[in-house]
Amino acid sequence: MDGDGNVIAAVTAGSTIEADNATTVAGQRMGAEGMGVVIFSPDLGSRRAWVLFSAGGGGAGESQSEAVGVSCSRSGLCAVVGQASGRMVTKHELQGSSAPPQGSGSGYLVLFDVRDVV
Repeated sequence: MDGDGNVIAAVTAGSTIEADNATTVAGQRMGAEGMGVVIFSPDLGSRRAWVLFSAGGGGAGESQSEAVGVSCSRSGLCAVVGQASGRMVTKHELQGSSAPPQGSGSGYLVLFDVRDVV
């Protein structure tokens, strides 16, 4: 939960938003499954955002990812961690870093401010 009461959950989606091919993050098409984050209103009555970090637009099985957890500060800064390989969505990645190669099952860390998403 962030300081505004939004409920943030790390998720692993399995083709749950396959029809949503229009969603992009930093100009990159979001995949249909894999690790991500869902942000709910404080009363859990509405979903404010759903973002997956596996990149879309490629072939089947191009990226695999699984969420491990999320932690947020009261100021809204959140960290989501997971296990990933293949093409992942990136924005302002650390210099010299890249998504883990396919099949490696490396760690993947995403830092974001909830106010930039909601």
